[in-house]
Amino acid sequence: AADEIGRTRHDARKVLSSLNAMVNALAPENAGRIIEDINRETTTLVNMLNTYRDSMAMAHEVNLQELILERLVPYIEACGEKINLSIILSAYKPIVLGHWLNIGRTLVNLASNAIDAMAHKDEPSQISISLIDGEGDQVLLELADNGIGMKEELLIQDENGIPAFVGKTTKAVGKGEGFGTVQVWSMFGSERLNVESKAGEGTVWTIRFQRSAIGLTKRFTSLQRRFHELQGLAEDIDITEHSTRPDILAAIWRLRKKEIFLFELLERFSRYHNIRDLYRVIFSYWQKSISDEELESQVSEWKGEHSALNPWLATTARRIMHRHEELSLLVNLREYQDAMFKSYGQSLDKVIIFSLNPYSGEFYATDRKLAEHLDFVPYLGGNREKVVRGEYVGDMNIDSNPIYLGVWSVDSDEDLPVKLKLLQDGVKTIIEYGIHSSKRLAFYQSTFARHSRDIDPDKSSTLREFADFSMDDLLKNFVRDSDDEMHGFLAALD
Repeated sequence: AADEIGRTRHDARKVLSSLNAMVNALAPENAGRIIEDINRETTTLVNMLNTYRDSMAMAHEVNLQELILERLVPYIEACGEKINLSIILSAYKPIVLGHWLNIGRTLVNLASNAIDAMAHKDEPSQISISLIDGEGDQVLLELADNGIGMKEELLIQDENGIPAFVGKTTKAVGKGEGFGTVQVWSMFGSERLNVESKAGEGTVWTIRFQRSAIGLTKRFTSLQRRFHELQGLAEDIDITEHSTRPDILAAIWRLRKKEIFLFELLERFSRYHNIRDLYRVIFSYWQKSISDEELESQVSEWKGEHSALNPWLATTARRIMHRHEELSLLVNLREYQDAMFKSYGQSLDKVIIFSLNPYSGEFYATDRKLAEHLDFVPYLGGNREKVVRGEYVGDMNIDSNPIYLGVWSVDSDEDLPVKLKLLQDGVKTIIEYGIHSSKRLAFYQSTFARHSRDIDPDKSSTLREFADFSMDDLLKNFVRDSDDEMHGFLAALD
């Protein structure tokens, strides 16, 4: 643990040094580019610190070419030095097993050392990055600089193959503690590293990677990357009792992003399971009906498209619940129901169903493929006659995209105004959430046709119009005769 916090501090200092240089370079003519660089490096810092807190436990496939272009090159370019950068990317399928963030920060350490080593030379600075095929299934990554280099005695290796310079700074006073080289050796080990250096000429680092033999599908690779972006490269904002509303809103939307990702993970088990049964297990866990251990045990037995999906699913479910608990302790989430409700709209291609208790203001929602409205009723008071069911698709701020609302049944003429009042109270609650009152409202046909008159699914209005109607207007404008042959039967699938 002490080693890890030391590495994290060391890496954080490097990012902060880069940020300081960017701030000093900020000017009207370059503001757009510099601010974009600052945002990128700030995100890197947040990810780094969160990763220390939420360390990645599982290796995953890393595309070294993408890592070089997305992490290493921008870091070098953002350092503010005039560096001639040469890049050769000729390796065939440079996909290796490892940890994106750990490999990335190790390469940044090497680049930072190279930049420091070139700072006091009169000749133009030159960094060369090469990604080439090695022997067999190896991929070689070389990083070379024309800095001050190292003396021969510093390259002498001990019985473990570790050179004498590891852990000792070779930079000018105040430029480092030699910790970066310790991290490099800790990350890769002597068997995968080679260092060549000549005093006054420069240094060449060679790292040997084993090409991944998993051969994953494009869809799986996409899920894999998103998992590690959302979990390993955690993007949670540090929320306290004093956090601003924008920070809390951002935290809620990011939490929901993980939940939507969990929906997609569950779909990868649909070939072998009824995924509604699987979602009920996850939802029961979120409601604290089962323990962490029970969740792990059940999820580990599910059969999906790949064995890696099981730990991803369990990990994502745990972190969603723990993050929600953390936010609940620090923030009154009832004051943020607008974000809690709207944030499901990030899943632009999914139909989001929800069940809402207008009298408590509570709701639960999920992907339509994963649950029925009735699944949430036990957690909303247990009486479906006091719960509104609904759905929506996409961005809640697009007023022309309607919210659909409905009830389970209308049992009699006396029940009609009761159910219309229930719908009206549901609409008022949604408006209280902060949803535009000008948003369109449409209706489900009642699930069970038990009476000769029913809510008219062909009628529509805005939320505000429906909320303001008198009961006489509601009975006049939003009720129709039911089809005789449907009385007593299931009229629509829930």
